[in-house]
Amino acid sequence: MRRAAEDAQTKTFAAAVTELQNGSLTSARLSFGSVAGGGLVQDGETGKLVFKPFPGAEGGKAKWYADYAQYHYALCLVREGLSKDETPLIEAALKVLDGDGAAEKGFLARYKEGKSRWYADALLLRAQALLGLKKHDDAMAAFD
Repeated sequence: MRRAAEDAQTKTFAAAVTELQNGSLTSARLSFGSVAGGGLVQDGETGKLVFKPFPGAEGGKAKWYADYAQYHYALCLVREGLSKDETPLIEAALKVLDGDGAAEKGFLARYKEGKSRWYADALLLRAQALLGLKKHDDAMAAFD
């Protein structure tokens, strides 16, 4: 990673990348979610996991690590979901990538003009997630 350590979030992001490289998918996912400010969180009342949308850029431009962390969060979800055969994790990854509502913007919707170095990777990750969900026709269209 060539970016300078400008604050604590940068260090958290770097640690999460190391966890991902070492195969600690759950730990990396939680760290990326913390940096990006969204993802699956435990509801205080029910104890169930609920999806918290990732916040938009405040002041017009997000820090570099926010979009990197959102993409890597989805990457962890797909890898973890495939390795554990847990469909809800893969479905959550699609939400992180594809969400396009008023309250939430997925990675692909935020950077639809390709203004992230991870955009092409996110397109491929989306196709892999669809394949993992056995949505073969959608996956084939996404790979195409």
